[in-house]
Amino acid sequence: MTKKAKEPLPPHAAKDTFHAFPSYVKGKHEVVDRSMMDVQHTGKSTRNAANVLWGESTKCLLYKKKIERKPGAPAPKISKKTNQPIDKRPNRAFGAHTIRALASGAAAALGAEWKAQSELMRCKTNGEYERYPMLPAVTPGAALQMEVAGIAYAQEVVGVAMKLMKVGGHLKITPRCAQAACDIVNNKLNAGTGFMPPAICATFGKAKEAKPKDPKAAAAVPAK
Repeated sequence: MTKKAKEPLPPHAAKDTFHAFPSYVKGKHEVVDRSMMDVQHTGKSTRNAANVLWGESTKCLLYKKKIERKPGAPAPKISKKTNQPIDKRPNRAFGAHTIRALASGAAAALGAEWKAQSELMRCKTNGEYERYPMLPAVTPGAALQMEVAGIAYAQEVVGVAMKLMKVGGHLKITPRCAQAACDIVNNKLNAGTGFMPPAICATFGKAKEAKPKDPKAAAAVPAK
């Protein structure tokens, strides 16, 4: 009788022992704890595997764009690590500065909320130091997840704005229509998560009249 060959595991599975949430072993653990232990082990395994996946996501072709070279341009350089030509560049919607600013703003909002709750509990604590705000480190995988969330939010706002545009009979998305779409999406997020304010008020400035460059033409324009 031949033994059945074991299925190959992902490269990260052999390294993850999950000491905090071990899986159930018959004869070693109580059977009444089996469901809780197995579910906790499954959740830990999924989180670890997802972290490894997002850590390698920068190599995915979805986030890369082929470099278009002009005729007569020199050949692409060869990577020292992979020994392959560097013919692709990152294809991103947000820059590193934008992502760091978003992370810093989120950390500041969280710090302010904790400070307010701490004052209610009469605790002697300090909030964020305004002179040197928090600048949390963002891993490549986390940066891509923030970018995906930001793109999904923008697409949802534009989709709602287009529906309002068709209902109102407009030919293009007006500022008022965009503000209404933002309020609708923010209300949904606030009801579902509580992290987004229910409304964000925006001011719309008046369009400035273009000044003529020719001084003679400016003199010919009648004063209002």
